[in-house]
Amino acid sequence: MCYPETYASLNALWRGDAVDLAFVGLGGYWAAPEEMDVLAAPVRKGRAEYDAVVLVPSGSSARTLLDLRGKEFLFTDPDSYTGHTYVSQRLEESVGKAELFFRSVQWAGSHDRAFQAVARSSVDGAAVSGAVYGMLASRGPALAARVRVLECSAPLPSPPVVVRKSLADELRRRLLGILVGLSGSTEGREILTALGVERFAPSSATAYRQPLPPRGALGE
Repeated sequence: MCYPETYASLNALWRGDAVDLAFVGLGGYWAAPEEMDVLAAPVRKGRAEYDAVVLVPSGSSARTLLDLRGKEFLFTDPDSYTGHTYVSQRLEESVGKAELFFRSVQWAGSHDRAFQAVARSSVDGAAVSGAVYGMLASRGPALAARVRVLECSAPLPSPPVVVRKSLADELRRRLLGILVGLSGSTEGREILTALGVERFAPSSATAYRQPLPPRGALGE
C-alpha cells in the first residue's frame, strides 16, 4: 500500500481506481470532485464543521495577518484549503500574492509539522487545519502553550470521507455503516478518540459546495 505525500498524488490514484476510500482535506476534494464521491463527514463538538487557523509563536508581537509582512511563513500543501488557499485568498484581496507579502514561503507537507514548526519558533507563522490544531493541542498542552491562534476562518464543512466514483453501491453502504457504527462500541469509540472525532455522519456533495473567497479587511 502506498501513502501519497501530497493532495495531488492522492487525487492521481483515483484515476487508476487504486483507492476505494480516503480521508481527504477540503482542498483535496475541491481540486478533483469529479474523481470521488462524499460518503461521510466527521463530527466534532456536535457539528460537522471546522475552520482554518493561522498560528504564530506564543511570544509573537503579531496581532493581525498584516503584521506578518516580511516574515517567514509556512503552508502545508498547495491544494490544502485550510493550509494554503484561505490565507492566499485573504492576502490577494488586499495586498497581493503571498510570495511577495512574506519574506519566505515554505511547505511543511502536513498540518502537524506546521504546528510543530510554529511551536519551535522555526517560522513566524503557519496556516493549518483547525481540527488538527485542536487535536494536537489537546494531546500536547505544553507544546500548544507555545503557539497562539492569530486568526480563524468562518466555519467550513468537515474534511470528508470519500470513495471512488465506481465503487459498488453495496460496498458503499457497508463502509458507511461501519463508520457510522463506530460510536456504538467501546472499540469504535477508542478509534474515534484517536482520530479526534465524536462520530461520523452520512454526507454528500451538496454539503461541500466551495465557499466564496474570505471577505473582510485584513486586521479585523
